[in-house]
Amino acid sequence: MYRQKHECNEQLREYLNGCLKDVIQEAVAAGIPIQAIEPEVVINTRAKSFWGRCTAVISRSAASTVYRIEVTTRLIGTDESSIKNTLMHEVIHTCKGCMNHSALWKRYASIVNEKYGYNVKRVTSSEEKGIEGSESSAGRIMPIKYIAACTSCGRSQGYKRAGKVGTEPQNYRCRCGGRIIIRGL
Repeated sequence: MYRQKHECNEQLREYLNGCLKDVIQEAVAAGIPIQAIEPEVVINTRAKSFWGRCTAVISRSAASTVYRIEVTTRLIGTDESSIKNTLMHEVIHTCKGCMNHSALWKRYASIVNEKYGYNVKRVTSSEEKGIEGSESSAGRIMPIKYIAACTSCGRSQGYKRAGKVGTEPQNYRCRCGGRIIIRGL
């Protein structure tokens, strides 16, 4: 039994690493300036709130940055296009200035979407990944629990988790320069 499971895991790793290699080649061919990426995809068995993750790993000896790409096990039950969409999303994060979903990240996503028919975007639901009725948190809509409001202009923003804005509002300001206050719901 252990041997069968181990062989299955090895085949899965080889498949994911092959998909990553394909995605990297496409990104390079599209002129996307990606940076060094570890050739092994990490399978995250605990993740419930994301499909994939890109993490910068700084090498002490070479003083350079290499990026590690993870995918959640929930992604394994989807088709190849969903897996490659997620991998491409994470590969784009390796570009300078693209660790968040900046305008530059969106521009690169648009390029690969147009050139290769991807559907890379900031957030993808379970239904879009082909997982109907998923009970995971990535497929659920989390309720807003906190409202951050500006004392000057009245602009407000809802948050699902407290985060730093919710726990340390004194360290943040509105675009207009006003103070932020937090209201729980």
